[in-house]
Amino acid sequence: MSLRIRVYRSSAIRPTPPRGAYAAVSSNATWRWPAALLTATLAIWAVLMMAGAGIGSEPARNGTAWAAQPSTDGGVPVSEPLAASERGSPENRQFLASAAPDVAADGMDREERPRPLSDAVLVPAELLQLAPGTSAAVVDLGAYRMYIYREEAGVVAKVAEYTVSIGENGGHKQVEGDKRTPVGVYFIESYLPGSRLPDLYGAGAFPVNYPNVWDRRMRRTGSGIWVHGTEKGVVSRPPRSSRGCVTLSNPNFERLYGQVAVGSSAVVFADSIVWLEPGEVKRIRSEVGDAFERWRQAWQSLDTEHYLSFYSPEFSSSRGAYPEWAEHKRRVNAKKSYVTVTVDQIGMFRYPEHPEMVLVDFQQDYKSDNFNSLTHKRQYWQQTDAGWRILHEEAVR
Repeated sequence: MSLRIRVYRSSAIRPTPPRGAYAAVSSNATWRWPAALLTATLAIWAVLMMAGAGIGSEPARNGTAWAAQPSTDGGVPVSEPLAASERGSPENRQFLASAAPDVAADGMDREERPRPLSDAVLVPAELLQLAPGTSAAVVDLGAYRMYIYREEAGVVAKVAEYTVSIGENGGHKQVEGDKRTPVGVYFIESYLPGSRLPDLYGAGAFPVNYPNVWDRRMRRTGSGIWVHGTEKGVVSRPPRSSRGCVTLSNPNFERLYGQVAVGSSAVVFADSIVWLEPGEVKRIRSEVGDAFERWRQAWQSLDTEHYLSFYSPEFSSSRGAYPEWAEHKRRVNAKKSYVTVTVDQIGMFRYPEHPEMVLVDFQQDYKSDNFNSLTHKRQYWQQTDAGWRILHEEAVR
């Protein structure tokens, strides 16, 4: 007698250019196994299932396995029962297996030496420009992968990549409590050491500025989106297991701690990273940079109408919509005899969910005959038929 069994062969989800794509169920085949061999195979499989039941969970409590889930909307730790189907689930085991050899038994990804980007290396479209001496993290939510890039002496290099877990319901966070990871460009606001946090946050946490001004403009709610470690004894979480945070193994979080900086490092969450040739990235950067420089020169010239032409009719700020804000600028500039504006530490990030939009982060030194200020600013530029225009700007500090 023989039984008919359907089995699955894995293949890569997508050929992510650098490396690190994950295995996924794709094609299938049909094999015939003798019944005796089937019985032995099922017995071995049952033993392995029991051995793997602790993956991604804490020790059983009163016969129930528990997983501490990171809360996103307020940062309050919450522990929930881990469903039996997730304890040592095929998805989790497949996740760990597909990460190898990138992930060692202790959850630490392989060290990668910094490599300057050349014309032969594809670049994340989201990183148009990094400010001198800064770094950025780009997270591919679909591949559960984080890439770290750093700028040094005019050279941008990829310094590391890590396996990560994301929100239980995937990306595109919209409302508080939806257990989704947001898609957008964010910045690290602070660092919280693990010694000050519940165990579920592991080695520490980097809160990011969700919701940012664009999220609020889109009426998205929620808070407490962090990049953080995992519980002690947990090698790696299942790929979708948080309430919206992005989590790494503790060894990898400790490495990340030395690669990013509070206030200056951007964290980009994208459904799927768009990889471009460096020449194409340079072209987009030049277009945005040229518009940015012409905006600065127009402001210095005290030609108020020319300066205002760089702002979209849909522009908004803390002073209100475009008409009110423009009238305020006309009154202010009318009282000036001179204005100088210098900018530096310029970073440019293409928005993952809106490829026609670029966030420009920079330091601004403003001087006039009656007012001086040094400000960290962010502008959201949008490509239109009339050219690049500013949708929103804000002073960060």
